[in-house]
Amino acid sequence: MRARLLVAGLAATLAAGGVVTPGCTRSQPGSLPVVRVDFRAGSLPALLAEARRDPDAEAKVLFTDGERPAVPAKAARRGFSAWHHGDHKPSLRVEQPASCQPLRPHWVELSRPEDPLALGNWLPDQLGGTLGLLHAATTPVQLALDGEDLGVYLRSLRPGDDLAAAAGRARGTFWKGDAIGERQRLDLWRGGDAWRGSGATDARARARLDEVLQLLREPADADNLARLACAFDLAVAARGQALAVLTASIHADRAHNHVWFADPTKDQLEPLLWDANGFGLHAEPTLPVEVARHPLAERLLCDPGFVHARNETLWQLLGGAGQATALAERVQTHVADLTPTLAGDPEIARLVLQRGQFVVERVPFAALPQEVARFVAFVQARERVLREHFAGARVAVAPDPDTATQSRVTVFGTVAVRLSRDDGLPVLAADGRDAGLLWPGLSAALHPAPQHRAADGHGVAAPHARPAPLVYTVAAPAAALRFTNAFTGTVLVPETPPPATTTRSVHPWQQPLPPPHLTLGPGRVRLLTPLRLGPTTTLTIAAGTQLELAAGAFLHVRGPLRAEGTAAAPITLQAEAGPDAALTCARSDVRIAHFQARGPRPALLSLHGCEAQLVHCSLRGASGDGLVVAGGRTTLLASDVALCRGHALLAHAGAHLHADGSRFAFADHGVVVRDAATVHLRGGEIVGNMVGAFADSGGGTFAGGRLVLEGVVFRDTGRQDVVASGDGVVEQDADRRRTAPAPAGH
Repeated sequence: MRARLLVAGLAATLAAGGVVTPGCTRSQPGSLPVVRVDFRAGSLPALLAEARRDPDAEAKVLFTDGERPAVPAKAARRGFSAWHHGDHKPSLRVEQPASCQPLRPHWVELSRPEDPLALGNWLPDQLGGTLGLLHAATTPVQLALDGEDLGVYLRSLRPGDDLAAAAGRARGTFWKGDAIGERQRLDLWRGGDAWRGSGATDARARARLDEVLQLLREPADADNLARLACAFDLAVAARGQALAVLTASIHADRAHNHVWFADPTKDQLEPLLWDANGFGLHAEPTLPVEVARHPLAERLLCDPGFVHARNETLWQLLGGAGQATALAERVQTHVADLTPTLAGDPEIARLVLQRGQFVVERVPFAALPQEVARFVAFVQARERVLREHFAGARVAVAPDPDTATQSRVTVFGTVAVRLSRDDGLPVLAADGRDAGLLWPGLSAALHPAPQHRAADGHGVAAPHARPAPLVYTVAAPAAALRFTNAFTGTVLVPETPPPATTTRSVHPWQQPLPPPHLTLGPGRVRLLTPLRLGPTTTLTIAAGTQLELAAGAFLHVRGPLRAEGTAAAPITLQAEAGPDAALTCARSDVRIAHFQARGPRPALLSLHGCEAQLVHCSLRGASGDGLVVAGGRTTLLASDVALCRGHALLAHAGAHLHADGSRFAFADHGVVVRDAATVHLRGGEIVGNMVGAFADSGGGTFAGGRLVLEGVVFRDTGRQDVVASGDGVVEQDADRRRTAPAPAGH
């Protein structure tokens, strides 16, 4: 009844709709912002004709974005299919000049909506914002193209600095995976060369991309999943996948529609739910939950912990903003805002499949109430499918044939099972780990579930995994155990276990329990392979340790690090030449003292989003940068960074570093600060560098670096002691005067 009332209210709203005049910003309260793109006489048809030969063709325009003043800009066609490339209602990409920064984005995408109500991408974007995801920030606007009203368009940000800044992130690198059109012979999963980068140019971001793609080509096992969790933010991926499941978004496949962001403050990649096209554009409401249309999705389904984390977010959405009633109410407001513009839209349409090709299907304005009813029916049907998924916990239990005090518990439904004991004691595994929550597995085989096949004869592939049993050994008699659905709390009655089947799932107990503490040293310690530690392990390097790293070895720490030597017993790290930073800490609490690192590595110490204190440290001989600080807060006292082929100190991505009495010497640049980072140097020396200290420009979207110098001595500089580029700022001594910009040719 409530849904019918919503639809009736929307019908009344649509019936009262007016028309927006293209020349104005808004015609009446509730109408959309107006975006104008004005080409020179005859240049729009010429651009569209040239774009058929050269997809990168562009033309000069005058661009007016809402209430902002008009600016000269460049426009090009965007998108791939004929839907976006039609001359009547083309999708455009507008590049604004750098002089407009930072008040407006550099790139603006203006896309023709692929559904009549312009919500298939807008609504997933809105929900993504509530989950803290980096998303496209899509907003509907009215487009006036050369004075002609083209109706509703979606305004969004292109992957790059604008998108990162809009999401409150540091400058990072975006990797776009599309192998379509002229790139259709490329294999995205073979290596990083097939991916296009934007945003920051960062060798470490490329290394992360190559690492993840290599992991996806390797067999799935416990070590593989652990390394993937180090390089790829699975928590973000789980939230994004939950949103994709809720909205029935299956747009990403083996060949296109992947966007990954390399966040320098996390030293990880995270995926974007990019161009979702949800709520029925590609899939039916009965779409299975465990869909895997590309290698990343296939690999993530091998991790029962990831699947459970995704289910936790999905359950949260179903209890709040993702409920069918909440979505219907939100769309009521959305359509009311669109109504005045839709009333004058020259071509309301949807993208549909016909014989395997997407084509335009026109929708009359008078039919929009039926489109709203169609949306409401879709989300109601989807909610029924998902609630059935969460009701599908199943369990079996039997005494362990070898040990009377243990049980074999088989979990084989769609969601996790919670265990408890009659005596109130915690439920443990035979090795002492927590067994209070057990996860099901998924089938090795992927089963077909084509979408829209009846209407098209071809459909969209939706290969999916089905539940498979996982067996756990629990240190409790079977009669003492009680079982409930981990989400609904429903008491479960044990059933007969299903036959054993081949599962893709890596058993969660195959991964050894991470130790809460790990200590290296004292004495000589040689690492031949990488040592990766997660956030639950504290690493201590004892005073007096001589740590040696072979060419392929490094330390990557995500938990607390304590490497506190003494003057009498310092810690030394000697690294052979290799492609990786010697010591990387990410989101860690770091305390390092009397520490000496040597070796030809791209970085000797790399800190990402850390709270760090470095005292009496010496870093020498890096083949790249000595000390790299991305985000976080770092204190550096009485330390020395020298003999680096790159920068002695590089601070970026909003880092805050305070250094007292330290030396930065004999490098290309002694100190480089960029991308909204701040470095405060008090005392100490900057010696023998080609350029002593450099505050780099932020490039518009991000602020430049800020460098504060108090009592710092410069000696033997090759070219220039202090340089500030663009909006980079250097403040020297008590007068806080700004250093002049770099001379031409710097």
